[in-house]
Amino acid sequence: MSDPAATIDLVALTVDLPFVGRADQVDRFRAALGRAREGEPSVLLVSGDAGVGKTRALTRMAEIARAEGAWVVVSHCVDLGEVGLPYLPFTETLQQLRGRCDEVDQAIAARPALGRLLDVGLAEPAAGGADQAARGQLFDGIASAIGAGGRPDRPLVLIIEDLHWADPSSRDVLRFLIARLRTEPLVVVASYRTDDLHRRHPLRPTLSELLRHPRVDHVELSPFTREELAQFGAAITGQPLPDQVLQRVLRRSEGNAYFAQELLESGPDTAALPGSLADVLHARLERLDPAVQA
Repeated sequence: MSDPAATIDLVALTVDLPFVGRADQVDRFRAALGRAREGEPSVLLVSGDAGVGKTRALTRMAEIARAEGAWVVVSHCVDLGEVGLPYLPFTETLQQLRGRCDEVDQAIAARPALGRLLDVGLAEPAAGGADQAARGQLFDGIASAIGAGGRPDRPLVLIIEDLHWADPSSRDVLRFLIARLRTEPLVVVASYRTDDLHRRHPLRPTLSELLRHPRVDHVELSPFTREELAQFGAAITGQPLPDQVLQRVLRRSEGNAYFAQELLESGPDTAALPGSLADVLHARLERLDPAVQA
């Protein structure tokens, strides 16, 4: 099940804070949106450690897309431990598109499996030939419905958060969707945590395949530089940070936006970790092997 670290991106960086840095990443998104208008779909895989600001970056991309007349749909993968909900981010996507676009509604109506998926949900199919054929038809229906959601004058931007929690079926649908991209006015933006991807994480093989696809762009979010942290800190405190304070926060946070915000809001001279930050770090330590903890 989820731990305190699971909500870092959602609680740490609100849209009330200014958007700092990330000029290259935003430019790459704008370029992808421009290509979508010309009938060239794109996929951006946004990666970074927990707390580095992925959700804030996605929020900024969504703001840009809406300002430029695109449709934006945001869906999520959820940490449910050993029990996953098949197709969750794509069910959420189609539920948001349903009723808003005639082309999407027609695609759903033409494929009864999509109606069942949206109305009652579907379990992971068995491995038999008939079930696999039905699965392929379902994947085709999902891809067709999403592809029908955009127009050249109004591209569709599909944002999928927390891909590291995606269930096997959702990973497979994403692979299928990307393989099927042709001329759809579509930009897919999917985020994942790099620090959650241990050596045997099930997302790793999927990423290895997707990152070789010519339409996929890997967008990495690095920690703040000293200059970016200075801007971020001034926005939080309402005044420029003294050099000594800036250096101390930079050293302790290593440029992680969430860590820096927690440290600044608790008082930069406080030696102890804020309770919320300590909980996050303890939760991560407890997941390590006891020998590693020692």
